Amino acid sequence: MGHRRPVSLPVRALAASAYLAPIAILLLLLPAYRQIRLIRLHSLVSVLLTVGMLVIVLLLGSLHGLPFEFLILAGILLSGAILIFSGCAIWGAASAYQGRSPGIPLLTLLARRWERLLRPKGETR
Repeated sequence: MGHRRPVSLPVRALAASAYLAPIAILLLLLPAYRQIRLIRLHSLVSVLLTVGMLVIVLLLGSLHGLPFEFLILAGILLSGAILIFSGCAIWGAASAYQGRSPGIPLLTLLARRWERLLRPKGETR
């Protein structure tokens, strides 16, 4: 195994701030930041988390006209989903600040697949 170069503090801070969705999109649009693998990976995970949370909020939030008991259940499920997604975002931001890849298995797998598409041509890993 080869040694990895330590990642500088500004890069780690940018990767951690990518868990705010507008910043993640901005970092993915700017080529200078998109070239940095840590920022690219955490930005993609952030976008996936945001899309997932929006889908669940739209699905559970669109339940109207149902009996009151189902609406209470939908509200509880929605609150739980928001807590889980927020916890994943905090965990990912902490991992980014430590210079590690996100520890969220499914999202990291999806993000690594999409990250290959955004990778600069000369970069191998």
